[in-house]
Amino acid sequence: MMQSSTKKVLIAIIAVTGTLLAVYLGFAHYFSTHFPFRTTLNGNNITGMTVRQVKEMLLINTDGYVLTIEGKGGVKDTIDGAAIKLTPVFAGEIEELMSDDPTRGFGWMGSLVVPTNYRAVSVLRYSEEALDEAVDSLAFFQPENIIEPTGAELVYEDGEYKVLSEDDGVLPEKDQIRKEITEAVIGLKEKLVLSDACYGKAEITSEDQELVRTAKAMNNIINVNIELPFGDVTEVIGPDQIREWVDFEDPSYPLLGDKVYEYVSGLAEKYDTYGKEHEFVTTGGETVTVASDTYGWEMDIDATTEFVIAAVASRTSGEITPVYLHEAASRTFPDYGNTYAEVDLDEQKVYIYEDGEMVFETDCVSGRASSGMGTPPGLFKINAMVRDTVLVGVGYRSPVSYWMPFNKGVGFHDATWRATFGGDRYVYNGSHGCVNLPLESAKEIYNLLEIDEPVIVYGGMTTTEAVAYSEEKEYVVSNASERTGQQASAHATETHLDEVEMTIDQVQAIENQAAAAQAAAEEAERLASQNPDNADAAAAAAAARAASDALVAQATDAQYRYLSQENEEIEAAALAAEAAAQQEAAAQQAAAAQQAAAQQAAAQQAAAAQAAAEQQAAQEALAAQQAAAAAAAQTLTPEQQAAIDAQYQEQLAQQYAEQLAAQEALAAQQAAEAAAAQAAAEQQAAAEALAAQQAAAEALAAQQAAEAAAAAAAAAGTP
Repeated sequence: MMQSSTKKVLIAIIAVTGTLLAVYLGFAHYFSTHFPFRTTLNGNNITGMTVRQVKEMLLINTDGYVLTIEGKGGVKDTIDGAAIKLTPVFAGEIEELMSDDPTRGFGWMGSLVVPTNYRAVSVLRYSEEALDEAVDSLAFFQPENIIEPTGAELVYEDGEYKVLSEDDGVLPEKDQIRKEITEAVIGLKEKLVLSDACYGKAEITSEDQELVRTAKAMNNIINVNIELPFGDVTEVIGPDQIREWVDFEDPSYPLLGDKVYEYVSGLAEKYDTYGKEHEFVTTGGETVTVASDTYGWEMDIDATTEFVIAAVASRTSGEITPVYLHEAASRTFPDYGNTYAEVDLDEQKVYIYEDGEMVFETDCVSGRASSGMGTPPGLFKINAMVRDTVLVGVGYRSPVSYWMPFNKGVGFHDATWRATFGGDRYVYNGSHGCVNLPLESAKEIYNLLEIDEPVIVYGGMTTTEAVAYSEEKEYVVSNASERTGQQASAHATETHLDEVEMTIDQVQAIENQAAAAQAAAEEAERLASQNPDNADAAAAAAAARAASDALVAQATDAQYRYLSQENEEIEAAALAAEAAAQQEAAAQQAAAAQQAAAQQAAAQQAAAAQAAAEQQAAQEALAAQQAAAAAAAQTLTPEQQAAIDAQYQEQLAQQYAEQLAAQEALAAQQAAEAAAAQAAAEQQAAAEALAAQQAAAEALAAQQAAEAAAAAAAAAGTP
């Protein structure tokens, strides 16, 4: 049994071996005349073909050959085989390929492992020139089908700089396209899809590290958010704005200060209210427009610009409060807020508002409109709050209990010399610009107001209107038209333009003289302060001040005589007191000037005595030196003796110069003493003149008081 099985196995092995050998030998015989497995010619599969069959294939494929080419953007074109004169060539190359094939015949099994790809350009023939022309005419090279590549670049969007990816565009590379077409023609391929290598590419890509670093650096600079509050509005400075301030063309990325300044200036123009007109709704419900030359918000552009630049430079985000040169009550509209003082010049009323509610009102008397001294309208603020002071100017001194200036020398104050307030008195009998108040009203307003509180003044007659009104009402206004446009500089007493013995022109002339004398005295004092050792200058300044005081006293007396009947007794007494005070001041100044001159003269005498003593000592020392030189002359050479003589002559010259300077100083001292004596005499004369004027003023006051008393008695006896 076992022998039978073994026999069967051997038979089977022999059968299989025989079969395989038969197959192998069969294929060996077949591939002796046919190309073996996995064989290509110019990309065409020729496995199992004979030489004749390969030639037939080439003849068939070249006949009517057309190559279709596809490129980017859907652009297509073709190359006709006939146009490039494409034909097969049979010159034994195919036979040679067959005979040289190592896998031919018995080596056919090697083709199963290693493919054979033949590239035989010589089996086909075409015109190189015709192919070049065909390639040049392809649609891929037409301008409408070409898009230039663009490299990656930085763009700004959504508040940051980003790297915008490159765009390779459609830029055909002719050499590469011809190469791929040649390969396709040789392989008799019917379709060619151009590879990416046939097109140009952008030079800078989104992966460029320098571009990425630049974007990061630029974003680091602009990534700041600054808030500038303007009341209920906030201006935000962010990347969109900051990028316009940076010079990114400069590698250091500097911040352009002038650009920041321009931006801040724009904010100031938008939000500043200082110097601009304001609308105001009056207590009576009327909307008026008032100027605000000295009120409102005014930004300090330079300082605010510096803060913004510092914040951007330090990459500091947050809120920056603008710096202001002038501030108002409220940063929201209206900037004067709802707590303020309102002055209605038409109605001669003062209203005080707190938090939008009127808490006090009173009558007032404003500036005398008919004399060009009307209270200026506008928007102002309280500059000071002063108790128990004296308002002083050229020719006046007005004691007040409450003084609240709001427009330079114009302000609220009590006017106890007035008996009545309100009405039309301001037209012909007003102040020189201030708002006069009853004493109790001034006290109440003083307690209600605060420094920097807004004051809104509106209405009132112009000078022309006031003059016409006075004439219509038959009020007496002497030479009012000549004072049109003249404004009181600081503050004035309540001078009325009624008919009196002295005309307003005379008063004005004396006031002008007094003002000129004051200016001269100030100039003399300035010169004296610049030369503190000049006694003449000091004496001249003292004399000029004495003359000025004398003229001011005359102006005071002139105003005193010009006062109207109403309240004349009070004003005359005040002016008389002023004259007495000025006389006393003049006397004190004269005494002070004499004392100063005497002290300076004594100092100069002491200095001269000390100089004389020093000169005497120098002479004695020189004489001693000369004697010593004479004693030693016998032992000196001629050259040494000449040197000593030269030194001696130089010392003599110096001593003479010092003596001459001392004599000049003494002469100057004597001149100063003479000038001081003259100034003292002039001051004494001025004091005597003031005393005479005071006596006349007191006599006039007494006369007027008597006349007033007589008038009162007569009135009491009348029904």
